[in-house]
Amino acid sequence: MLFILLVKPLFLFQMGFQMSYAALFVIVWVYPKLQKLWFPDNFIIRKTWQLLSMSVAAQLGVLPISLFYFHQFPALLFISNLLVIPFLGLILGFGILVIILALVDFLPKFMVDSFNWVIKMMNSIVSWVAQQEGFIIKNIPFDSVQLLLGYLIIIASVVFLSKPKWKVALVLFGRIIAFQSWIIWNQFQVRQNETIILAHRSSNTILLHQLGDSLSIITLDSTNIGNISSNYAVAERVQKMDTSILKNSYLIGDKKLFIVDSLAILPLEEHPDYLLLTQSPKLNLEQLLDSIKPIKIFADGSNYPSLKRNPLPLHR
Repeated sequence: MLFILLVKPLFLFQMGFQMSYAALFVIVWVYPKLQKLWFPDNFIIRKTWQLLSMSVAAQLGVLPISLFYFHQFPALLFISNLLVIPFLGLILGFGILVIILALVDFLPKFMVDSFNWVIKMMNSIVSWVAQQEGFIIKNIPFDSVQLLLGYLIIIASVVFLSKPKWKVALVLFGRIIAFQSWIIWNQFQVRQNETIILAHRSSNTILLHQLGDSLSIITLDSTNIGNISSNYAVAERVQKMDTSILKNSYLIGDKKLFIVDSLAILPLEEHPDYLLLTQSPKLNLEQLLDSIKPIKIFADGSNYPSLKRNPLPLHR
């Protein structure tokens, strides 16, 4: 890890790098402790316990990062590990042998077919586990503070289980209380929050209006939203969502928002504070700025790229 970061220091911020070394660190730290808890005499039970211990340690290391990036947890992950991990050593060794024989141009066809069959079987097992969506816990809100507190709880839990002491127990319970307090504080903040976001979506206009734990999706085409609304709802802990059709004008507090679409119909009597350009309206922006004098003009993903690449100075 040290040498990799010396060459590529920005790898520290890559998800794959973080998950790999988090899993490795916890395996090295926790796996021996789990083995000390129980050492069965039966060979098959012992090997199964070793695989399960390694799987538990690895998943414990990547759990907070996985929740932070993906907001979901696959409950069948331990089963897939038990099915795949025992054969990884054989597959890696077989793969190295295939590469060496291919380099010296002495690779029999039956070895290629055998290796392809083994890889295909492993992928089929992983694919079957991934398709069991009923066992995937989805839409779990998890932010950066929870990520940090989650690792602090894991560290305190391992230390406490290794050497149970009152001081360690108090530290562990304190971190759990801090984790729960942060969740309660976030829920309180959500109920006090009102936000309007102009989302970027090609060939569509999407406004997200959050009021407390409710989200209104205002759009031209409700079939072309993608994952924007669901991802936002998970990140902001939204409980209720509804969809409505985009109108020509809105009142945001004491500010007026007017939407100009492909028909290029402009507000004649009103002077809006904000203009939203959608569907590439054919109009003269210079005259528009001089006549209406909006505070800001927005152009979303439904416009031609040329309209967004050539912005004009805005009057304030």
